[in-house]
Amino acid sequence: MIFVADLESVYISRLKDLQFRTCSFKSYQCGWRHHYWTNDKPKFAKEVVTIFKEWTALKSSLPISSSTSIFVLCISTYYLFSRPDDTPYANGCFLFDILFPETYPLVPPKVNLLTTGGCRVRFNPNLYNTGKVCLSLLGTWSGEQGEKWNSRSSTILQVLVSIQSLIFHEQPYFNEPGYEKLIGTEKGVKASNDYNKEVRRNCVSIAILDVLTNPPPDFEDVIKLHFSLKKEKVTQVRAYK
Repeated sequence: MIFVADLESVYISRLKDLQFRTCSFKSYQCGWRHHYWTNDKPKFAKEVVTIFKEWTALKSSLPISSSTSIFVLCISTYYLFSRPDDTPYANGCFLFDILFPETYPLVPPKVNLLTTGGCRVRFNPNLYNTGKVCLSLLGTWSGEQGEKWNSRSSTILQVLVSIQSLIFHEQPYFNEPGYEKLIGTEKGVKASNDYNKEVRRNCVSIAILDVLTNPPPDFEDVIKLHFSLKKEKVTQVRAYK
């Protein structure tokens, strides 16, 4: 048994070395449904230099804690998110497939959520059941000029942090356009709570139980450790049924 006081240090020490990994295109065997997978090698070179520079920066910048972490496997690229305990996404693992287009960084990367229960579940107004991710930084959501992709300064780390903070937060109901005016109102509180209950149920079913039963091979070791170390907290899911 791991006491709560020790969980943080143990979680980081056990999973830190698994947080960022690379795999050559030639040797990689696709063991999961990659949204952007192709059997063709990338045909661009200059843009790869930029991407590798960003990957180098990611190694020391990715968040990791027992409550919220991002794990990366670089091929096309593949990302696994775990979310904070104070959100309806608590303890769940969400898998994203990310592609750097040939014209990157002139254009933003393409991002697709794979954790959708077979295109059945929409976890957030900004996350479609098709896997589409709506975010100003990706050019898939309207926003102010300063929120959009800037080829000179925007990075993949910004995209990851934006998904983590702007989508996977405590009150996703209010991500729906126009609903922010209901924040703090009786109607808004009830609607948000009802929405969170549904998200929690889906999180338990798809982002926890399905992931445990059928873990993506690329992250099987990470997922097993994640849920093993957090098993005491994961038992809280009984309250969500």
